[in-house]
Amino acid sequence: MKNMLSGLYVITDEEICPGRTHVEIARAALAGGARIIQIRDKKASDREFYEAAMAIRMLTADAKALFFVNDRVHIAAAVQADGVNVGQTDIPVSAAREILGANAIIGLSCDSLEQAMEAKELGADYVGFGPVFPTLTKTDAGPVSGIE
Repeated sequence: MKNMLSGLYVITDEEICPGRTHVEIARAALAGGARIIQIRDKKASDREFYEAAMAIRMLTADAKALFFVNDRVHIAAAVQADGVNVGQTDIPVSAAREILGANAIIGLSCDSLEQAMEAKELGADYVGFGPVFPTLTKTDAGPVSGIE
């Protein structure tokens, strides 16, 4: 399954898409050809997040698409997500692997070349790198030096 990381990767975030739920965003993305859906919500309670994640898990299973959870490893385990993306200050990749198992796909967010190179040593299957350009979705992180 780990070699299936290809295609359009859509991250649902209700703050970025006001008036649309995670499930609505995921449904539209899958209809548009997305092959990977990641749920991201920094403000929802665990219960709200779990319920949305469970609904998206069912949608992605029907569509034969991958489903990842952002940050919340315990919810990724509860909904049997295909993987999780963690940040530099979240649970370590090794602990996420222990919780989710050897077949889980674990990504690590990086904002420097050094972090990206270290990610492989830490056991990450992929890195999320950036932001490469200025963005309103990551107000706590300025862009890295562009595509160079």
